[in-house]
Amino acid sequence: MFKSPKIETAGRDLLRGVRVAILALSLLMAVSAGALVYVNSFAFPEGPARAICTPTRVGGYLFEAYVIPATPRVGEEFQITASIQGASLGSTPINFTLILLKPGRLSIVGGPEATHLGIKTWSYRIDEAGVYDVYFIISGPEGSGRVEGSLQIVSENEAETYSLIRILSYTSLWIGIPTLIAIIVYSKMRGGE
Repeated sequence: MFKSPKIETAGRDLLRGVRVAILALSLLMAVSAGALVYVNSFAFPEGPARAICTPTRVGGYLFEAYVIPATPRVGEEFQITASIQGASLGSTPINFTLILLKPGRLSIVGGPEATHLGIKTWSYRIDEAGVYDVYFIISGPEGSGRVEGSLQIVSENEAETYSLIRILSYTSLWIGIPTLIAIIVYSKMRGGE
């Protein structure tokens, strides 16, 4: 069957438009997914707790620490909980020191405090946003050493911005993925004519 040049040109223009729509939606999906990974994993993780440092051996002890909530806000009370386990179940205390540093200045020093194996918790409020370096100094009969980590305190504006990015990314994925699938199916059906 013979097609007129106008129909062929219109078909090519439609095909180009469909390709541009697929490319634009694919790019939007990739940006949305990347933004979600960044916000949820690094910038503003939500949840009850987040590790400050990886589980670390200090002499004969196994040490790990968490911040509760996962991303504290300025002026909000948060807890740093450290867990330390040792080979012996003796009652000899361990000395703990916690140091929070914001680059360029000392923020908080807690300790040294004598405690036994198990869990040690500190509660704080910090009135300045930023990333803080966290140092735990451990000294006991099974060894001594320092464990480093970090935590982030976010301002209310940062928290609102990250929440908005999260909502927009989820929305664009929920709407964009079905739309992208529909455009691809439509283009395949048009190509079969």
